[in-house]
Amino acid sequence: MESDFPSLPFDRSSRLEDLTLYDAIASPTDPGLYIMRRFKKEEKLPGVLLIYKRQLVGLISRIRFMEKMSRPYSLELFLNRPIHCLYEYIKIDLLIFPSKTLITDAAETAIHRSLSGLYDPIIAEIEPNEYRIIDFHDLLLAQLAVSNFTANLLTELYQQLEKNTRELEKLACLDGLTQIANRRHFDDILEREWHRAIREQQWLSLLLCDVDYFKLYNDHYGHLAGDECLKTIAHTLQTCVQRSSDLVARYGGEEFAIILPNTPYAGVQTVAQRIHQQVQALGLAHAASLVSPLVTISVGGACWIPTSTTPPTVLIEAADQSLYQAKQQGRNRTILHCHDGNYELAVSIERSTEGRPVPELSPDAK
Repeated sequence: MESDFPSLPFDRSSRLEDLTLYDAIASPTDPGLYIMRRFKKEEKLPGVLLIYKRQLVGLISRIRFMEKMSRPYSLELFLNRPIHCLYEYIKIDLLIFPSKTLITDAAETAIHRSLSGLYDPIIAEIEPNEYRIIDFHDLLLAQLAVSNFTANLLTELYQQLEKNTRELEKLACLDGLTQIANRRHFDDILEREWHRAIREQQWLSLLLCDVDYFKLYNDHYGHLAGDECLKTIAHTLQTCVQRSSDLVARYGGEEFAIILPNTPYAGVQTVAQRIHQQVQALGLAHAASLVSPLVTISVGGACWIPTSTTPPTVLIEAADQSLYQAKQQGRNRTILHCHDGNYELAVSIERSTEGRPVPELSPDAK
């Protein structure tokens, strides 16, 4: 009697009872011819269990039986004799496991047998005094399936872990409302770009952008509308930068920051003009504004060639001071401050005018 392999792959919890088990029993008094016929009839049968008075006596291995019968005179000597005569010559040490034993545990024990008996069958005890035979090769194949399953599972788990880690890292870098970079990510990138600019002696520029009279906007339209306004502004600011190295971040409240690596004054001026134009083009009504019937934005910028003696906070302070001046001078405008470590360029002012493009201004030396 032979059962089929289960349709599902073996996994780490698979047991010996999940394997192909053979029910092949003979009495020690049966002639050797019985064994020969049984093996010829069932080519996959790994061996025969000998039972006497319902007790397990031993096991005749197919491999050892065939080896013995291939010797001179063996057929004549044993085919008509009782099996117990033959068994005295080919008996083996029995390896018996409860059927609930894990495949992995049974395989580990089986492969530590002596080389002479390594390929002999294994016995599974289904119930007390009820036994089945397991082919050693079947056990190894099942162990391989378990190993492959485990390896594939670990690969999937590691891939999922990496994916989850990337997602968590991404979430840790994003602002919950606007889905752009948050303040923490801004600080990390500014630090990195500052040191890169020192090494390469390149310009590093920063824009701080503030939605004009946003508190009045919230009071007039409500906080939900205010959140939608901030999300729209954040998306618009992202469209105003064109390089992967540029970073738009929510700096706090209604304030946004834009890091522009390797960008001198003229490039920063272009980005600032684009910001005013595109925010104005949104046409977002702001009936409570004291500067325009539409949502507008004030921008303070700083352009710097960093040195090893100055921290990145000087760039933030310069941009923040420029933003303060932009608000003091009427809002809806940009003020830029440029510094190359040797001399400073005079502060330049750009102001958006409804319906007309922002004029291009050049900095004047002190």
